[in-house]
Amino acid sequence: MFAMLKTGKMERFMSDLEILGLLVACLCHDLDHRGTNNAFQTKTESPLAILYSTSTMEHHHFDQCVMILNSESNNIFQALSPCDYKDVMRVVETAILSTDLAMYFKKKSKFLELVDNGEFDWQSPEKKESSNEAIKDVELTVTTLNCTKPVQETSNMALVKKTYSLRRPKPITLPSRPPRNKFTR
Repeated sequence: MFAMLKTGKMERFMSDLEILGLLVACLCHDLDHRGTNNAFQTKTESPLAILYSTSTMEHHHFDQCVMILNSESNNIFQALSPCDYKDVMRVVETAILSTDLAMYFKKKSKFLELVDNGEFDWQSPEKKESSNEAIKDVELTVTTLNCTKPVQETSNMALVKKTYSLRRPKPITLPSRPPRNKFTR
């Protein structure tokens, strides 16, 4: 995220509050992760799936974030005006909920169509504000999740096509027996 903002110069397209919200979302987007996905939560009818009908884990992560931020010694937003607080929390919520990859893949094609057709101008506040939700969601998903990508891939949002294509990671092949070490005879 930091590399994308600084090296990729994405900070020029965002306000300080948006940047703050995105940095907090990066830190909090997997809080209290249970090691399972939304499909598992739904199929097992877990308490979280009953509580949150969509984007189960992402809603839980956001609620955990809010709980921590509302703790007296952790309220890093306490000096903000009520309006700024509302705005930054909206960014945090949208960014964390946008990390639901099932939703991302549903909106990806619309986003790519807008980018391919040149219908979105990253520098135009009017177009940015009135833009399709797909653009906002994909931008937030990529921004939040790109904290683990190499700088070359995060330096330009136009690389979204390449970075988040439907390619699958190469499977990990495990050795047929554990490797020997000096303690194994």
